[in-house]
Amino acid sequence: MAHIQHFLSELPPLLAYTLLFFTTLTENLFPPFPGDSITLIGAYMVGIGTLNYWDTYLVTTAGSLAGFLILYLVGLRFGRSYFYRKDFKYFSRRSINEVEGLFQRRGILIIALNRFFSGIRAIISLVAGIAEYDWRVVTGLGFVSCVLWNGVLIYAGSRVGENWKKVMEWVRQYNLLVFFLLGIILAIWGYFHLYLPVRNARNHNNNHDKNS
Repeated sequence: MAHIQHFLSELPPLLAYTLLFFTTLTENLFPPFPGDSITLIGAYMVGIGTLNYWDTYLVTTAGSLAGFLILYLVGLRFGRSYFYRKDFKYFSRRSINEVEGLFQRRGILIIALNRFFSGIRAIISLVAGIAEYDWRVVTGLGFVSCVLWNGVLIYAGSRVGENWKKVMEWVRQYNLLVFFLLGIILAIWGYFHLYLPVRNARNHNNNHDKNS
């Protein structure tokens, strides 16, 4: 990331802001593009006075929201069957099923916190479209999520200055924790909603056969 940091620092501010916008947009469309890392570099540049705090906050938030909404529209336009048929690497049938499991009870909350689930935030926006959530709800909740997450990143990154890499490490550890917790939640959901119904149906059929 050091060469990216050097590259950004050499750019005129307008070009740096433009690049920050497109990298945060691209992060959603082409995971696992390191959008958060580049946002932190932008935050570091705020800390050393190269970029303006609010301008950096604005362009990264706008880019994050634009990328989120583009994938939402893609899911809305093409639907579940298209992605099931294609079974893309980062938008696989399995990953879509897992996120849909989270949506069944807490869809609104998942959308509102999508930026905090960095490993699956792109799939969340796609599933919001597949599930045909109202665009006004998705836009509003997506905006709130981007404002909160990017605010944390930019504030922390600008405050630590040369030690911005420590914040990147914190983000990495946070992401690992989120993956761990999501794995537990999905395992519990799968047990109660997939395994138990199948087992109960099998036991019911076996008992019916014995009584026949």
